[in-house]
Amino acid sequence: MSAEARYFRVGVFVFAGAILIGSCAVMLGGGELFKKKLLMETYFDEAVTGLEVGSPVKLLGVPIGKVAGIAFVTQQYELPSREAELRNAQRIRVLMEITPPADPELEMSSDERHARVAQMIDRGLRLQLSTGILTGQSIVQGTFLDPKRFPAMELDWEPRHLYVPSAPSTGAQISSAAERIFEKLEAVEVDKVVENLDSLISDLRSTNRRAQRAIDGSRYDLQVTLENLRVTSDNLRDLSDTLRSQPSLLIRGGAPERAEPVR
Repeated sequence: MSAEARYFRVGVFVFAGAILIGSCAVMLGGGELFKKKLLMETYFDEAVTGLEVGSPVKLLGVPIGKVAGIAFVTQQYELPSREAELRNAQRIRVLMEITPPADPELEMSSDERHARVAQMIDRGLRLQLSTGILTGQSIVQGTFLDPKRFPAMELDWEPRHLYVPSAPSTGAQISSAAERIFEKLEAVEVDKVVENLDSLISDLRSTNRRAQRAIDGSRYDLQVTLENLRVTSDNLRDLSDTLRSQPSLLIRGGAPERAEPVR
C-alpha cells in the first residue's frame, strides 16, 4: 500500500471519529455546546458560602444557567478612588452563564434580550443567594421583590456584562433585623428606665394607700348611715303601732289626757 493511500485512510478515520464524537456530545449534552451563552453578573454584600463555579442559577425555581466565576469586585474592576475601594472592599462579583431557550420562537437578539431583562428589573427582578439547609450548597435564585424596598446597588464601575441587581438573602435579612434590635436595646438608658419603674411603683403604692383610706372612711360613714336608718325605722314602727291603737290622735293632734281615778 502506498503512503498516499495510508494517509488517506488515516484522514478518513480521523474525520469520521470527529463526527462521531461531535454527535455524541450533541446527544449527551442536548446541544449545550452549540447554544449561545449570555453572560450576566451581579454583586453581593454578604458572604457567598456554599456557592461555587458551576452552581445552578434559577429563575423562580427554573434552571436558566450556572455560575461561571466568583471574585471580589476589587479584583475585577479598577475603582476611581481609595474611598471607592474601601466602600466596595467586601462586595463580591458573581459571573453567570445564562442559556437562552432553544425554542426558535423565543429567540431574540442581544439588544432585545437586554431590553427584556431591563423591564424585568424595573418590575423587581432581583438575585438572591439560597442555601440548602441539609446540603449547605448555595445557588443563585432569581425572584421578584418590591423594587422600592430593594433598590439596585449604586455602582462605582461600569459592568462588563449584563447587570442584574441583587437582594439580601433571607438569612442576611434576619441577621440584619436582629442587629438593629440589639442596637436599639443598647441605646436604651437602662438606669433611667429602672428609675422610672421605681417611681411608678412608688406612685402606685401611694395611690393604693389613699384608696384604702377612702374605702375605710366610706365603710364608717356607711355604718353610721345604716344605724340611723335602723333607729328611724324603729321610731316609725312605734308610731305606726301607736296610731293603730289610738287613731283619734290623728284628729286631736295630741295624746289623750289620763282620767283621774274616782274617789
